[in-house]
Amino acid sequence: MALAMAWPIILFAAFNDNIHLAECASLTGAVFDDLNQNGVREKGESGVRGVRIVTGSGHQVTTSKNGRYQVTCAAIPSRRGESELLLNLDIRTLPRGYKLRSRNPHLVRVAAGESTQIDFGISLDRLVVTARDEDFKAGRADLTAKAMGELEPLFPELRKKRREVLILYRGSDTKHARARAQHLRKTILERWRQRGKDYDLHIEISIQAAE
Repeated sequence: MALAMAWPIILFAAFNDNIHLAECASLTGAVFDDLNQNGVREKGESGVRGVRIVTGSGHQVTTSKNGRYQVTCAAIPSRRGESELLLNLDIRTLPRGYKLRSRNPHLVRVAAGESTQIDFGISLDRLVVTARDEDFKAGRADLTAKAMGELEPLFPELRKKRREVLILYRGSDTKHARARAQHLRKTILERWRQRGKDYDLHIEISIQAAE
C-alpha cells in the first residue's frame, strides 16, 4: 500500500539551461519527541509539528503534522565533490517546555543528486527513568533490590527543581507492564515524601513493547 506523505517542500535553486535537478542536493528529516533523551529516533517517538528549520542561506521550512520536513535542492554542490551546508533548528519555535536534545546547528556534507537525512530530537525538560523487565521480580510488580538501589541518584536531581519525571517502561512482559510502572511511580513518590519533599512531583508513564 502506498501512502502519500504531506511534507512541507521548498525549492531554492533558480534553474537555467545549465542547471538540472539531478545536480541538486536535498535534505529530509524529522523533528521528534525524544522520550529517552538519547538523540536517536526510536520506535514510539512521534514527530512534532510546527518547528522551523532554517538553512545557512536563510531559507526556512516548517515541519508537517508528522514532524517531517523536506528541502528540495537545498544546495548545488560542486561537480568535483561534496559541499557543506549549515542546517539549524529555530529553538524559538519549539513547543512550550521542550528542549533540543540533538546537535544544533548541523554542518552537513551534501553531494549532487543525493538526499541527506537530518533528524532533530527534542523533549520536555524532565527526568527520564527507564525501566525494563529485569528490574522487577519474575511475574510480579515488585522492584528487585538492585533496581531499588539504582533509584538513589534520582533524588539529588529532583532537588534541582526538576518537577517532571517520565517513567519509560520498555519490556516484553506486557501482562505486568502497567502494574510495574505504577508500582515504580508509587515507590518514587513515597521515597520523595520520606526525604521531605520540596514540591509535588508530576510523574508520567509511557509503556513501549520491546522489539
